[in-house]
Amino acid sequence: MLYNNTNNNSNGNENSTEILTKTNTQTPTTTPACCQSRGSPGWNNEIHYSCTNSSSFNSSTPQNCCNSCVANPNCLGWGFSKNNTQCFQCNGNVDNYCSSAKIDPSTIGGEGSEGGTIRCSDGSKC
Repeated sequence: MLYNNTNNNSNGNENSTEILTKTNTQTPTTTPACCQSRGSPGWNNEIHYSCTNSSSFNSSTPQNCCNSCVANPNCLGWGFSKNNTQCFQCNGNVDNYCSSAKIDPSTIGGEGSEGGTIRCSDGSKC
């Protein structure tokens, strides 16, 4: 709050204090939902190389594969192979996985493959 004080003048008028308020308006920023599209949290199109324990299953889309990883508390990262619609989930030791080198998912799943990191500090806040 800001105060605007008025002093007595020579005519004997009373002092007055006016309270001024300042309103800050900020436009809220929205964070994209996890697994919404490439570039959104969880879908950074990089996976870590060290995946000591993985599982795979059929998945129709990369979004479904990513969302499945987010829902699995043991899943650290995911990859979707466009060639055979397989979803690969990396489980294991988070420190080993997150400290390993990053690779493009197409290196493993073929051209057009997608992927992301879910539970590493360089991945997302899913």
